[in-house]
Amino acid sequence: MTPWQIIYNRKGGLGAKAAALLSRTLQERFGRKVPILQEDEALMAGVVIKLCVSDTKECDTDACCMEEYSLDVGEADGERQIVSITGKSDAALYYGVVDFISFTLPTLPFSASKDFNIQNLFTDAPDRPLPKVSLTRRPAIRHRGLWTWAHCILDYRKFFTNMSLLKLNEVTLWVDEMPTNAAEVIAFAHALGIRVFIGFSWGWGLRCTEFCIADCFDDGKVSAFAEGVADFYREKILSVGADGIYFQSFTETYEHEIAGVSIADAVVRWVFCIAARLYREFPSLEIRFGLHATSVADSLGCFASLDPRMKIIFEDCGAFPYAYDPTRIEDAEATRDFAARAIRLCGEGRYGCIYKGMPTLYWCRLLPSGERESVFHHIREPFLLGEAGDAKVDALLSERREAWKYCQAEWIKNADYARRETAAIAKETEGDAVIQLLCEYGALEKGLFLPMLLASEILWNPAEEKDEIIERVMKSPLLYLV
Repeated sequence: MTPWQIIYNRKGGLGAKAAALLSRTLQERFGRKVPILQEDEALMAGVVIKLCVSDTKECDTDACCMEEYSLDVGEADGERQIVSITGKSDAALYYGVVDFISFTLPTLPFSASKDFNIQNLFTDAPDRPLPKVSLTRRPAIRHRGLWTWAHCILDYRKFFTNMSLLKLNEVTLWVDEMPTNAAEVIAFAHALGIRVFIGFSWGWGLRCTEFCIADCFDDGKVSAFAEGVADFYREKILSVGADGIYFQSFTETYEHEIAGVSIADAVVRWVFCIAARLYREFPSLEIRFGLHATSVADSLGCFASLDPRMKIIFEDCGAFPYAYDPTRIEDAEATRDFAARAIRLCGEGRYGCIYKGMPTLYWCRLLPSGERESVFHHIREPFLLGEAGDAKVDALLSERREAWKYCQAEWIKNADYARRETAAIAKETEGDAVIQLLCEYGALEKGLFLPMLLASEILWNPAEEKDEIIERVMKSPLLYLV
């Protein structure tokens, strides 16, 4: 029986989590103990997996350099085979281990022979050599994340753990009021290499056209609102360790004007003044502006006057992968044209966008009359985030199973639209962009659903052909199919 061993010489941190993840996965897969050892303790027999973080911190100009890892699976030499996974950072090592689990281990049963039957496919897999491979990978997109209303997270530990297995490195949590355990939640996310942005309204509402647009041109009202934003950040967010803030205003509408006034002109003045107030007190604060393309697509030039420290995160840019419905592909060419214009407007390191096509918040229900009734409720009081039990997660998955089946099928069918769009963004921004996946009440705590795993893999390597990406994702032991 071939022993498997892991060598990792450091204590604590994300690298230690990577070693523990690999040990646990191998033990579950092979039914045998896989120890984590110091190098001088290893037997140097069987399969020896060496995990390390590179000593050199030198990096090229690529925005994603520090998330690069190398995997080298050596030729089997009698009783021994050496596997090395080396990351340029702890996070890079963690991602390398995730990919080894997802994409290298599934090749193991097929490495000895193509003659097998499905019944004994895995029985002798631990005693076969791994196929020889040498590769270096880094993500194509620097900032890869999720966007969700915070209260949609039922178990934050499982949620963020599964996010880390998707190799995502940031999250936007939209709130009406801060969770009482926000500091604890953010610390847990940070330990998994995930940055946290708190999202809240700068004039956004369920009916944006009801916003009093005249307020944007009233210095007193702008100043009062800006003071409220500064107070909220200082009193509620600053102390909990968030990495920045995200906001939306009154742009989530298909109208281009409110009361005869250009939404684009008004929101630029509104946002410029409020952000200026924040930057005076918090000059290093990372501020992200969530901007809906539906109301401003023909007025992008207005936004060139915003502070260059601010990132603009575009939403509702057109066809899939920006559309809520993953079947909407008919206006893909116009969508690509808009995104290219938005990227040129933003300039270096400032462009971001939201991909959709996955389950979302419960906004309304269809009545027998055919009319829609709102079922959405704001949470205006402090609340405990992500401490629900497994029963609630299971119940949510039962409710969302059909939605995931629909999204699952359409993401497979239309994945190439997401792949080509991501490749274009990576090229036009040189990788220094934000792409977040919007998913709410998706029961991510339960596992890595196919659209999520497929999308996150596209964010890493959109240069691969669609069929190659789908094949690897479908073989991943981390995949949760519904």
